Amino acid sequence: MKKTIILMAISLFMLSGINAQTKQLTIKKGTNLSTIDGKGDDEQWQDVDPVAIDTPFGNENASVKAWFKMYYTDDYLYVYVDVTDDVHVPVWVGKADNEKVKDVHQFYDKVEIYFDVNDNLKDGNGPAYIGTEGGGGTIAPGHYQFAPWFEEDGYDSPFLMSGLLFGSMSDQAMVCYSLREDYSGYGVEFELPLKKFLNDKGEYLSKEAFENLPQGLGFDVTVVDNDADDLGRKRVVWCSSEQEAYYNMDGCGIVRFGQSSGIENLKTDTGHAKTGICYNLLGMRVDRNRKGIIICDGKKIIK
Repeated sequence: MKKTIILMAISLFMLSGINAQTKQLTIKKGTNLSTIDGKGDDEQWQDVDPVAIDTPFGNENASVKAWFKMYYTDDYLYVYVDVTDDVHVPVWVGKADNEKVKDVHQFYDKVEIYFDVNDNLKDGNGPAYIGTEGGGGTIAPGHYQFAPWFEEDGYDSPFLMSGLLFGSMSDQAMVCYSLREDYSGYGVEFELPLKKFLNDKGEYLSKEAFENLPQGLGFDVTVVDNDADDLGRKRVVWCSSEQEAYYNMDGCGIVRFGQSSGIENLKTDTGHAKTGICYNLLGMRVDRNRKGIIICDGKKIIK
C-alpha cells in the first residue's frame, strides 16, 4: 500500500511538471467586426493584448517575429496573427512548376491555427486527415486546423474556407490575409462562428459551452517561414514545440473565456515543483530580475 501511494505521488509530481509548461490565455468578450480584411486595425482589436509567438518548433530557426490577438463575441471567435518577415516566400512563389499547391503548401510561408473543443484535451489526437487503405479516412472529432495558403491574387480578399478537413466549419470560417504596404510582413485574420464547432460527443457548442469548457479551449498557432535559402521551412509556435499540432494537440496551450485578457500564467500546482521560468505580459521569456510586471511560477509580480 505504501509503495502504491509513493508511486501515485511521483505520478502526480510528474504531471504537475507537464502542466507547468502549458501556456494559458484568458480572452475578453467584445463586439463583432464589420469587415475581415487581414489588417487587424479595427477598433475592437485595440483593447486586446498581443501574445508572442516565439517558441521554435524543435530545432528550427525561423527568422520571423510574430504575435496573435484573440477575442470572442456572442457569435464568433476572432483571431488575428501578425507576422514580420523580411523574405516573403508563399507557395505560389516557391513551388516548382511540376508541383501541386495542395501537396507542398505546408512548406512555405503561412499561418496555421488549431483548436480542440473537447472536454478532454489530452487524447493524443489532432485534426489530421488520415487516409485508410482502400480509400476513405478519419479525422479525430473536435479538432480543427485552419491553415490558408497564400494565392497570388488572393491578398486583401476575404473568403470562406472550404474542404473536408474543416468538418462542420467548412464554408463557415471567414479568413483574409494582407501584405503590409512596405512588404515587411503580413497579417491573417479569422472569423469563426462559435456554433459551428462540433465536439467528439456530436454536440455543437454555444457561447456558454465555450465559457464553461472543463479544461478550457485547446489552442495553438504555428507560423511557417521559408526564406528560399535551401533550408526548407522553419516554424515558430505559441506552445506545442515538440509535437506537430496537426497530428497531436496534447502540447498546445489553453484558452479560457472571461473578462480579462493577455497571458494569464503558467499552470502550476501549489506545493509541487516550480519551474523558475518567468514571462512578460506578451508571453516572452524574461529574466526573473526584469523590472515591471512579470509572471513567475503562475504568479504576477510587480518589480
